[in-house]
Amino acid sequence: MSERICQPLVERLSSGNPGQIVQILANCEYFEKACHGFEVQLMAQRMTALTVGPIKIAAADRFITARKAAEERIFELIRSKIDDLTETAEYDWWVRCVTTRTSTDAAGPGRP
Repeated sequence: MSERICQPLVERLSSGNPGQIVQILANCEYFEKACHGFEVQLMAQRMTALTVGPIKIAAADRFITARKAAEERIFELIRSKIDDLTETAEYDWWVRCVTTRTSTDAAGPGRP
């Protein structure tokens, strides 16, 4: 399961398409929960057969890792977008502050 489902999802994380990455995140969460559900069902079946011991689906850990990688990729894209926006916003805050203060100071106290 992890080679056929999880690995292709992880490979697509390099995409720059945020919608696709969010869908991968949702898919990983779904499969992670599905693995847990299967573990619970298998344990219930196993208990009725008087066999004891935990059942762990190995793919569950891969989906958890893939989900975390998808979350990191989303944060990377967000940080990149914020960086792009701050680089393009070439606003000289210092000149604005000085101009506002100078015009207020020039009018004198109590005068606009």
